[in-house]
Amino acid sequence: MDFSRAVELFSKDRLASYEFDIKQHRKNLNLIGSIAHKLGFIEIALRNQLDRLMCFKFGDDWISKDYSQMVDSKLSHSQNISRLSLGNIIFIIHKQKLLSKIMNLKDMDFVKYDKYNRNFYRKNGIKHKFSNKDKVKISLDLLKTLRNRSFHWENILKIRSNNGHISPRITTEIHNVWIGLHPDNINIFLDDLLREFGSDLLKYVNER
Repeated sequence: MDFSRAVELFSKDRLASYEFDIKQHRKNLNLIGSIAHKLGFIEIALRNQLDRLMCFKFGDDWISKDYSQMVDSKLSHSQNISRLSLGNIIFIIHKQKLLSKIMNLKDMDFVKYDKYNRNFYRKNGIKHKFSNKDKVKISLDLLKTLRNRSFHWENILKIRSNNGHISPRITTEIHNVWIGLHPDNINIFLDDLLREFGSDLLKYVNER
């Protein structure tokens, strides 16, 4: 495609984030297209896992009682649940203190997603491994950022380079430790989250 035509279609400001490399722009959108279904499956599974936990704890009408601002009174419970955004899902998980129950990620290794990541933090000079709660928070933060940037068609291939040190732009912080998701490892991260809901789901999602 001619560059002037690309500017006309995609805008100069958008292409600037790719250093005006239209092939990188296409590569980024192709990557988003290749992971969109995985993001969708994870969001749906997470939403229904939250609903099961909340129904067990508060009853089938929990969302209309406690989160009325998120619902349409004319819709059924299942319809209102299906309308929850990922941001709302994560908000409720935090508010209800369900991080340790919504997923079991105690064996997740963040080094798989960027070589500069680690699975521990230090407090008062003492080394502590991330708890399952910590790992779920980190993963949901990375998932939310990845999902939002992907579905706003932003550049998820971007990385930072500082004196030869390459670091991801999709990051989150916990206990003064930064954890990142390198673009090359996005599919690995998503597959690990899918596997948390069951190896059968991972197999189903990856079937062609």
